[in-house]
Amino acid sequence: MSAAAFRLAGLGFAYDQSAVLHDVSMEWQAGEWVAICGPNGAGKSTLLTICAGLRGGYTGTCEFQGRGVGRWARRAFARKVAFVPQTLRVEFPFSAEQVVLMGRTPFGDGLFEGEEDFAVARRAMERCDCMELAKRDFRELSGGERQRVVLAAALAQSPEALLLDEPAAFLDLKHQQRMHGVLSEVKREGTLVVSVTHDLNHAAVYADKVVLLEAGRVRAFGTAREVLTPERIREVFAVEAELVARRSGGQWIAYGL
Repeated sequence: MSAAAFRLAGLGFAYDQSAVLHDVSMEWQAGEWVAICGPNGAGKSTLLTICAGLRGGYTGTCEFQGRGVGRWARRAFARKVAFVPQTLRVEFPFSAEQVVLMGRTPFGDGLFEGEEDFAVARRAMERCDCMELAKRDFRELSGGERQRVVLAAALAQSPEALLLDEPAAFLDLKHQQRMHGVLSEVKREGTLVVSVTHDLNHAAVYADKVVLLEAGRVRAFGTAREVLTPERIREVFAVEAELVARRSGGQWIAYGL
């Protein structure tokens, strides 16, 4: 697998003259899990959608594999980068399996899926524990069921970079754990995983690197131990926190102590 890396240099973005991102500069490499954290309005989702090629009009540089994201042909980019939004609306009566098969669209030459596409889609659905939903109308699924199906569609793209916006938001505890296990596997397979999350403990436990945004600026970037200190959590989130050693290694963040 070729290296899947994003390079951001002096990246900025504004809505109607109101700056949302300021001078974001960093690199993300293949086989890393990068968690983007910060308070509401910090610019997390905006940063992710720029990287996904869904938002133009930014200043500075956002490159994927050495090429600006806006210079990629859409099909070629979709073969390498998959994006999982917080919510996905589907207006037509597609089954869950059909939604997952949409992840194979960048690889198709016609209107019909081949046996390989069905095999890849089934494997993705099994990984995300949603095979039993295959024939269900996507519109009738719960928020958590939809999230599992959309993640399966992204995995069906066989991406080299997987960008996720609050992927655990609608999942129950069992499926949060399963999702994090799947993403850990994907990372070990060499895929770059970038996830926006409000859960600092998930970032601390699973991510190799943490981006902490505050008011559109990078407050810190590094390992969880380097970034998520009690002092910085207090300054950025206005919450008291204490680091507790985990028996399995690493640290857990306890709040309000």
